[in-house]
Amino acid sequence: MKVCTQCNEQNDSNAAICKRCGASIEGVARTCPAGLHLMGSTWTECAYCKTAGNDPAPVGAAKAHETLYEPPRSGGQRAPTEVEGGAARADFSRQPPPPPRPVPGGKPNRETVIFNPQGGSAPANSRRIVALLITYTWKPEGEIFPIYEGRNLIGRKEKLEVSLPQDDKLSGENSFIMAYPTKFVLGDSVSQNGTDLNGQPVEVGQAPALSNYSTLRTGATHWTFIMIAPKPAEAPPAA
Repeated sequence: MKVCTQCNEQNDSNAAICKRCGASIEGVARTCPAGLHLMGSTWTECAYCKTAGNDPAPVGAAKAHETLYEPPRSGGQRAPTEVEGGAARADFSRQPPPPPRPVPGGKPNRETVIFNPQGGSAPANSRRIVALLITYTWKPEGEIFPIYEGRNLIGRKEKLEVSLPQDDKLSGENSFIMAYPTKFVLGDSVSQNGTDLNGQPVEVGQAPALSNYSTLRTGATHWTFIMIAPKPAEAPPAA
């Protein structure tokens, strides 16, 4: 059979003009007798139908729903698609969650690293607590912040040793306390509202020493500084 490219009408294999629209159909590929596949102009029988063992269907018979590039499988039946055959699709909602992404070094780092001038960068919990800052400015019951060996930053930023984001008079990094082995000093980090020690302003570049129960002001927060007694020396081992 020949199929007209203008109106898709099926014509006899020896037809030269479409019986429906009158268009020339010379040279148009033929379909097999079953109406399933395109045939070459020199073919005497359909290679697809012969391979599948199909009997030629009468002219005008209903065509199967398959493509020209997908001949029927053995037995003349086309394998049903996933939707036609009712096969269950993969349920990705039931798949196990992907494993956690590996962290360089084999384990996650959950420690906040804080600068320590005496020993480089070190986690805060590896530095010894040597003093306390106490304020009653924001809570009537008071707040306590530990002061560690090395540098301790005071400001509104997060992850500082002394962080007070509620003080809108405090700069991001307002002041700092340096804890040396033999003394404590206070410094101002070029803050907007300054730093006071015992009622006196601390100028930028100065480093006045702190004594036990010194009073400080940073922004709108007032502090009391308390030193912790040094660790007693261990007794020498018995001879």
